[in-house]
Amino acid sequence: MFTIPYKDSVVRMLRLDEKAAGIAYKDAQGRVADFHSLRHTFCTRLARSGVQPARMRLLARHANIEMTMDYYVHVHVDELAADVASLPDVNAKTRPKIMTSL
Repeated sequence: MFTIPYKDSVVRMLRLDEKAAGIAYKDAQGRVADFHSLRHTFCTRLARSGVQPARMRLLARHANIEMTMDYYVHVHVDELAADVASLPDVNAKTRPKIMTSL
């Protein structure tokens, strides 16, 4: 059986692991690499992998989707630029088919 250590022990273990890996606890931008930041990374990576938001919420054990999406999933400017670049060319000679009802 896996025994979960006390909170203080987990914090100490993570800091020792970061030090051994050469990871600074606080970077030049003031961001910290702590246990809580792992939750942010987890949710952001789930989102980038295309996991459905409802599933992300459950995996993060959040009470509501707003918490997951608004605070734990981080979007960067380069990702937004790629999203805009993926739009179809409005100057293209071919037009998309429009669905009509019969």
